Amino acid sequence: MDKHEAMYNYIKQYPDTYGMLSFIFSNAYEGNTSFVPVVNDAVISTDILGNKTKAYTFAITVFKSLSADVAEENKENLKAVQEFMDWIEEQENKKNYPHFENAIVRKIENLQNAPQMSGYDEKNNLAKYMFQCKVTYKEK
Repeated sequence: MDKHEAMYNYIKQYPDTYGMLSFIFSNAYEGNTSFVPVVNDAVISTDILGNKTKAYTFAITVFKSLSADVAEENKENLKAVQEFMDWIEEQENKKNYPHFENAIVRKIENLQNAPQMSGYDEKNNLAKYMFQCKVTYKEK
């Protein structure tokens, strides 16, 4: 299993994906969530024995309804995506990491402190929220 597949299966564990998790792209429907690899295997450091510590970064995108008139709905939807970010932080606190072949995962972290709105589907009144994360691992 490669890292993309391992991460996809790991993210599928988040309860609110409701089986609507896609890889790289999803159609704009309420609740659709995508796992999007950003950079794969960026070397952070190499120790004196030649062992490499690397970073695997990815983004999560989530479509949620957007209202020009109901601020409460928008706040609730942003909060729902923030809860996904909180779940990533909880996994780090529990040291519950994805399984990478021939590597030891050292850390998973959010790269920002809040989701951002990264797009808008005017036809369906949907906001596309996004946040990015990084998995730090050491090759065996």
